[in-house]
Amino acid sequence: MHALASRWIRSKSGGRDPVAASQPTRSIDLPLVKGAALFGLGWGLVGYCPGPALVGLVTLQTPVVLFTVAMLAGMFVFHYQHRKQHRKQRRK
Repeated sequence: MHALASRWIRSKSGGRDPVAASQPTRSIDLPLVKGAALFGLGWGLVGYCPGPALVGLVTLQTPVVLFTVAMLAGMFVFHYQHRKQHRKQRRK
């Protein structure tokens, strides 16, 4: 079965190796490590992964709501900083 699926995937991807195509294109850097640590810290402290936290909002339990608000605030701050940094680089 795997051989058939692999052959089909290769035919759809223009003959490229799907495993090689899914490899990361950049190395591990400090922002990646910081983001992973922050994600793990939040997950460990509260016990919610982002997906189940969004689903858990229907319960309106205080910890779920607080976690989701903090998660969305973090996303907003990241988006704002990333956009600001991108604008600076475009000016150069």
